[in-house]
Amino acid sequence: EHVCNLKLRQSSSSTWFYGGYTAPFDLAVMCLGVGGLMISVLWSENYGNGSQTSSGFFAVLKQVSSSKLILCLGLTQACCEGAMYSFIFLWTPALRQKKVDGQEPLPLGKIFSTFMVCSMLGSQVFSICVKNGISEERIMFMTLLIATFSLVLGPIDDVVGTSLMYLGFLMFEVCIGLYYPAMGTLKSKYVPDQNRSTIYNIFRIPLNAIVLIVLLGNFSIQLSWLLCTLLLFISLILHTVVINMIPTGKTDGISTVARHER
Repeated sequence: EHVCNLKLRQSSSSTWFYGGYTAPFDLAVMCLGVGGLMISVLWSENYGNGSQTSSGFFAVLKQVSSSKLILCLGLTQACCEGAMYSFIFLWTPALRQKKVDGQEPLPLGKIFSTFMVCSMLGSQVFSICVKNGISEERIMFMTLLIATFSLVLGPIDDVVGTSLMYLGFLMFEVCIGLYYPAMGTLKSKYVPDQNRSTIYNIFRIPLNAIVLIVLLGNFSIQLSWLLCTLLLFISLILHTVVINMIPTGKTDGISTVARHER
């Protein structure tokens, strides 16, 4: 069915659809438009504390380039999330390549649901870790290490002919659940509040560039997995540099949450 073929049809379950497979996205555009209009009319601008105004873009860029800690932390985020966002586009064709002729179509909805469960599990593991006093720096190191190993299972699966790819995907989703709260905590500790939003936007530039290169490079699935694995390995090295640059006493192996609770 062509995406522009707007027609009204009724399925066997008597549920009505309009617009084919793109209908949810069409409705999302309408909801976003209404929400944006309401925000522009009903919300007032929050200028914050006038004594803590953000610096200009080039001043913040200079600050980032002069701080190796912030630079390595931001590049860690860009490389790791570049691999994560590329994974979103790669997992479906990768699993379809493993499908044997004659088998039923892959249950992509159920597979995606297992990914979300694993991601939620990773968030719970993070909570358990911080309650037991494990620092966010250590959590991030182990997360990146396991994430790198999990994506390596894809190329290994192609060479050896095992069924480890899906298991690696589940491990990777657990790492995603661990990554976001850990990285959010690290950025809150080491990125200055005054210019935080501008610094975050600066590192979205290499992040988006990485995703575009992977998606528009017309690479094979195997090469794309290798690139994602390389990005995760680079982020692991950068995070190791971050740990070594943290001043003594800034982190003592105890998580920020656990330290506050004490």
